[in-house]
Amino acid sequence: MDEFILTSNGQIHQFLRGSSERFPVGGRASAYLRCLGDIVHPWLAKSVSATSSFATSRPGHMEHSWRMPSLQAGGHPGGIQSDLNDKGKIVKVTNQQEAAFYQSFADRLDQESRDPTWKGWRPKFYGCLPIHPHPSGGQAGQEQSYQQPNDRVSIVLENLIMRKSSERTETLSGLIHPNIIDIKLGQQLYDNKASPDKVKRMKKAAHETTTAKFGIRLTGAQLWDNIKQEYLTISKEFGKRVDPNGSGLEQAFNSFFPVLDASIVPNTRKSQLTYSIGALPVVLMQQVIKQHLIPQITRLIEHVSPFKWRIYGSSILVIFEGDIEALQSKLQSPKNTSDICTVTMIDFAHTAPAGDPDPGLLRGFETLLYLFQQLSHELASAAGSVK
Repeated sequence: MDEFILTSNGQIHQFLRGSSERFPVGGRASAYLRCLGDIVHPWLAKSVSATSSFATSRPGHMEHSWRMPSLQAGGHPGGIQSDLNDKGKIVKVTNQQEAAFYQSFADRLDQESRDPTWKGWRPKFYGCLPIHPHPSGGQAGQEQSYQQPNDRVSIVLENLIMRKSSERTETLSGLIHPNIIDIKLGQQLYDNKASPDKVKRMKKAAHETTTAKFGIRLTGAQLWDNIKQEYLTISKEFGKRVDPNGSGLEQAFNSFFPVLDASIVPNTRKSQLTYSIGALPVVLMQQVIKQHLIPQITRLIEHVSPFKWRIYGSSILVIFEGDIEALQSKLQSPKNTSDICTVTMIDFAHTAPAGDPDPGLLRGFETLLYLFQQLSHELASAAGSVK
């Protein structure tokens, strides 16, 4: 495998395998201000931020941050807090229906799968916190945690960002700088308990986005910039801009997986890929997608597809290493795929038993797998052009 080195002057050099010679595969960030603009896909130039790493103007739904990524890339982070007693756990304020899902319904669904013992498609569940009608304002994980209506409950779940590493069990995370991508699944955004007004609003929202036709919507992402050493946050407004008929969906999806290599920038008019000076080199991204993410997604889809249920408003959370040096090391000697990436379904507040699998969810799975496979083909072609 070729080796990539990030130098102190903001350049990335590549050492060819078997050679001591190195050459730059990316110049200073200012040389690539156009990479997400007119060269790659003109429709994105109107909505993508202009920073030293990513494109040409900064709208409100994209921002840079030095902080670690939040607990949800595109959802409602105000309802989620880290457990102060254990950073490997989160506390989520939700409804009784989601608590019941984790307490019993999920295990019943697993019995319909090929491998009833596999629980990796969902976060680990650690139980519920007591609900106090008159809390005194304490923090998550303490007795007096939240002021909640009677139909609300606090559930304790695995912190997927701070998952324990198989390599370094003394630390909380096997990922140095995780990239986090949230994609909403399903063709319907409301359950049978929704009010007529909400049904009307949710139907309109589904048909104005890619939800109704394709069963997915790009909800948000937090991507590590290896040059600026900070996170780029893409909000849910980005996904809402994609044509509901699918024009530009593949390009928008690929923008959640930007690649670095400068040598293929002149050919980007024929490519669906997105380029950024702070992103992962294309050969590393190709390995992550083909060898790790697609197999994990395929396993999850095969496991969940037979479930006889209805599920609305759920998402799939994709997390993978965004740090170039850390990723390169892990790919050279992977001890556990979860130290490179994880794929997990989240948000089960609107689930119910049914007589057959959810058709909207199956449509979303079909679209998602297709997009990953197309991305893999694009990356393979691009990787061949830089060898």
